[in-house]
Amino acid sequence: MIKIQMTYDRTSPESAEHGDFSDHGWYEPGGWYYSLRDLEERLATDGEGFGHCLGPNSAKYRERKRQIEMEKLVPDPAIFDLDEYEDLEEVIEAAVDYISDMGALESSGYPFQPGDWYTTVDPDMDYLTGEDTRHSFHVKASNDLQKEIHDRLKQRGMLL
Repeated sequence: MIKIQMTYDRTSPESAEHGDFSDHGWYEPGGWYYSLRDLEERLATDGEGFGHCLGPNSAKYRERKRQIEMEKLVPDPAIFDLDEYEDLEEVIEAAVDYISDMGALESSGYPFQPGDWYTTVDPDMDYLTGEDTRHSFHVKASNDLQKEIHDRLKQRGMLL
C-alpha cells in the first residue's frame, strides 16, 4: 500500500517579513487540517480556541471563515492499494500520476533519501489577503517503493 499525505504552508506578507509561515500543518482524513498554529492558539487560550471571535471584522473571525472554506476543499490522504489495481506496477503508476497531477515538482532532497517529500512550486495565491499556500506530498510506503516513485517522477522530467 502507498499512502500520500498532504501538508500545507501558508505565507502572508507579514509573516514573510519575519521569514516565517503564517500557518502550516497536515491535512487529515475527513476534510480537516491540523494547523500547528491553531494548536498553539488553543493552548494559549482557555481551550475554546475560536470561541472568542469578536465579529466579521476580527482577524479570528476571518481566519475561522477561511478555515471552514478550506475544509470543504481538503482531500483525504490518497491511498493506492493492490485491492484496487491489477498489480504493483499499476499502484506505483497511480501514485506517480497523483503527485505529478497535483503539480509537485520540487523534491525535498537530492539525492533521494527515504522520507523525501514533493512540493508544488507555484503557490496558490489569495489576492485579497496576499497569502500564498504551497502544498507538499509525503509518500508513506516502503523505502523501495518511495525510491521507485522518486525515480519515475525524475524519468518523467517532473522534478526540478
